[in-house]
Amino acid sequence: MTDGHDGDGDRTRTASHAGDVSGRGEILTAPEGTPLRRDAADLARLRVVRREDYEVRGELASGGMGRILEAWDTRHERPVAIKMRLEGATDSRRFAREIHITGRLQHPSIVPLYEAGRWPSGEPFFAMKLVLGESLARVVDGTQSWTERLALLPHLIAVADALAYAHEQHVVHRDLKPSNVIVGAFGETVVVDWGLAKHVDDPDEEGESEAPRIGEDGDLTQHGRALGTPCYMPPEQARGDAVDLRADVYALGALLYHVLAGVPPYRGDSAVATLEKVRTAPPVPLGEVVPELPSDLAAIVTKAMARDPAERYPSAKGLAEDLKRFATGQLVSVHAYSAGELLRRWASRRRAPLLVAAAMLAVLALTATMSVLRIVRERDRADHAKIEADRQRSVAVTQRDAAERIVEFVIGTLKERLEPLGKLQLLAGVGREVEGYYDKVASGAEDVDATALARRAAALQTLGDVEARKLDDEQALSLFLASLTMTERALAKDPTNVDARSTRVLDFLRIGTVLHGRGELDEALRHYGDGAREASSLVAAHPELPNAHVLAAKMQAGLGYANYELADLDAADAAYAKEVEAVRALVARDPTDAWRARLAWALIDRQSTQFETGHSADARVSAAEALAISEALTTKDPANSDALSVRAWAEGFLSSLEGHRGNVETAARMGLRARASRAELTRRDPENTDWQRDALNAAYHVCRTQTAIGRPDEALRVCIPARDEMLRLIREKSVHSLEKDVIWLHTEIASAHAARKEWALARASYDACIAFTERASKEGQGDLQVGRDQVACRERAAMVDLAVGNVALAQSTYEVARDMGEKGMRARPRDIYLAAAVARTRALGGDLALARKDFAEARRHFDDALALATPLTAKDPDVVELAATAARARIGVARVLRAQGDAAGARAVVAEGLAAADAWRTSAFPGQRAVVEVLLVESRL
Repeated sequence: MTDGHDGDGDRTRTASHAGDVSGRGEILTAPEGTPLRRDAADLARLRVVRREDYEVRGELASGGMGRILEAWDTRHERPVAIKMRLEGATDSRRFAREIHITGRLQHPSIVPLYEAGRWPSGEPFFAMKLVLGESLARVVDGTQSWTERLALLPHLIAVADALAYAHEQHVVHRDLKPSNVIVGAFGETVVVDWGLAKHVDDPDEEGESEAPRIGEDGDLTQHGRALGTPCYMPPEQARGDAVDLRADVYALGALLYHVLAGVPPYRGDSAVATLEKVRTAPPVPLGEVVPELPSDLAAIVTKAMARDPAERYPSAKGLAEDLKRFATGQLVSVHAYSAGELLRRWASRRRAPLLVAAAMLAVLALTATMSVLRIVRERDRADHAKIEADRQRSVAVTQRDAAERIVEFVIGTLKERLEPLGKLQLLAGVGREVEGYYDKVASGAEDVDATALARRAAALQTLGDVEARKLDDEQALSLFLASLTMTERALAKDPTNVDARSTRVLDFLRIGTVLHGRGELDEALRHYGDGAREASSLVAAHPELPNAHVLAAKMQAGLGYANYELADLDAADAAYAKEVEAVRALVARDPTDAWRARLAWALIDRQSTQFETGHSADARVSAAEALAISEALTTKDPANSDALSVRAWAEGFLSSLEGHRGNVETAARMGLRARASRAELTRRDPENTDWQRDALNAAYHVCRTQTAIGRPDEALRVCIPARDEMLRLIREKSVHSLEKDVIWLHTEIASAHAARKEWALARASYDACIAFTERASKEGQGDLQVGRDQVACRERAAMVDLAVGNVALAQSTYEVARDMGEKGMRARPRDIYLAAAVARTRALGGDLALARKDFAEARRHFDDALALATPLTAKDPDVVELAATAARARIGVARVLRAQGDAAGARAVVAEGLAAADAWRTSAFPGQRAVVEVLLVESRL
């Protein structure tokens, strides 16, 4: 055994997911993609940790070179697992490498590192998170049939994803087996024991080779440690050849074999006998061991366990992708399907509609037969014509309904199949034809019931979604309006029809969304309001229907967004509060992961308006709750991309909120987390343009916070490439939605240049910011955020001009910012972001008047800035920027008094300003801070 995670797998606790290693000793990781060549000297550099920091409670397991202890972390009050070398063990290099690799790999399904250190005695150790769980080996042993074992496939997919991540870091595990996979008590899957792992580019250590050696007891050893496990070892490793990532692919295939068959691929009387079997021949084909197993799943295992490494998947990523295709009913890449298999798969996915179609055909045939007999039997009767007419009408209605059901089925099924493939454009234009069919065939027929009309509306709505995704607003709006007309006809026939009422709410939502995107905010707001009232009525009539509550929440979200864009922050906040309330009711009724994720999104909506209406503490609570929900969901299911997306948003918002509070170190860490989450999303789906945009926008948080903590070089390293990529997408692919994001990046890049005293570069970035705000305003994108940015970009540009002594240019830029800001304040008096920018602009006016020695004018500007910033600071003291502006205005007043000869008055005001000077030092705006620091020094003279 290599450590306490090896053996028969009967231990129930191990490390399962990543923890915070900040400030906890030197982890000694290397940059991504570089080899990890470590030795005993690395262990000697580890920080000495007091014994009392960990209360050891017993031994969990031990192996050839190490043992695992259960302990209590007294500093953080949490249980941990501690790994130490056995007494007398001398393999320092391998232990050091295990620390480096474990600390480097950060993935939900890879055992993480909490701390690495040395005891006062000098003995190295590292601590991992302790969690209840059971080895995959024991889970498999507890199954009774292959179908039960097939249900374990999600755990295998998680293992494959973990190895795929490790392979991207150029790390190979070399000892993957069921006892090294832990299934946690809450469904998580964790790969443990990276003691034999190595970087693929690392040279073999002294005395080490891939060749297994046979000890006196018949075990595979190498300096007393296991070098792989024969049952799961690829032939090249068994022969002693060099191994690469494909060795792990083979081990993954062997792991799959064991799980699906219930037994390992190789079994011998001893380790030596098993090893010989691995070297000489392939295992019994999985299809023979489990004949009932789907042939495409068996093909995946065969591909992974190919004797020749060149015939395997190149890395675990390809294997993981094929497993996911199998799990979701798609075709896997390594299996050649026969026509019969394809037909059976097609029929199994369409069993219900095929049965319905067969029944309909039987009914139609029977009806037709009976009608013919009736015609023959009653041809001489006087009412023959009437009977025939009734029959034909009945058949026509039946055929029409059957045709419409087929149309609706095909539309829904094709959308479900094409959307994951990114091929929705294949449905383009279908909506126009279907809409025309409904208009011509039975637009006024009285025999069409409410249910049929609701079905038509739903089909039109689906096709409208397709056109909206293609950004064809005109066609999408036409289809949504046609759907709304159809639902209104349905409700005229049956006002209580739930399907029609639900579809009508969604019609209002979709129409409002299209109008919103076109800038027709008043009309959008009207449709959102109509939909919200309809949804509330539906909830009141059917409180037992979860979908009614979902619709109510969606309509409130639409109202919130539209009111936000119209600068009615109070109305937006009220709508978002109702959205949160509606989703909380859903979660209380049915706490499924989907509703919990929806609650996290609702909280993300709410926190923005809470902050902007002066309730930053409440905003922080909302964002923190959203983060806690999303972290729980991603821990439970690392593949849950929706949960990961909301986690990224929460991390980004908390980064901004902590920055506004002056907690720049915390803000910086949270900004880096948000960027990492965004990067993971784009790695999962590189074609998702929304995730691409969010990943680029995440650079904004990194740039802002890295500059604030005194690392402008790092800020520029991250943000300049992100800005250039945004500009490329805008220029080459017309992704105009990025134009607002690039404004923010320009401002933070300018702040970083200002922090480095690169005033010309800072001014150039502010000029680019100004140009984009003007362009957005001219193109009809002049919304709330653009209006703020128009003021802020000019105000900060003028501060740069003043810092370099260009007073005339600073004055002209300031005047434009002043006029824009004061006009905006009259329209939006409760916009705290805009108020902060206006307060800074008023203080800037005082600085400029001082430069002209117009002391009366300077005093008026500083007093105005203080009058605006002081009550806002009292209302929301967490916003450091407001406190900094108020303090800056006081220092300006002191400078005026000093220039006028009132030294005593100046000293009194300076004392007030100095009390708030710390706010300047934690300000996230280096351009402002650079100027204010000069004022502060002058005020002490």
